[in-house]
Amino acid sequence: MNMSYCRFQNTAIDLQDCASAIESGEAVDKKLSREEKQAKKRLVEICQDIIDMMEYEDQREAENLDDEDDFELDE
Repeated sequence: MNMSYCRFQNTAIDLQDCASAIESGEAVDKKLSREEKQAKKRLVEICQDIIDMMEYEDQREAENLDDEDDFELDE
């Protein structure tokens, strides 16, 4: 289990390792066990979910900044 204080650091290192394996051809499905193929597919799904969440978070942050600007104009 990852410790919360280094969760993203540790995961980023592991994710880069996975990306390198995919890029080099090491993680070609025919070379992977059934479990690893499923995990690879799930990893891609999780990465897409994270991208979607970050886009939503960025949008919310931009909206909040816009709201703060509007508030300052009203003063």
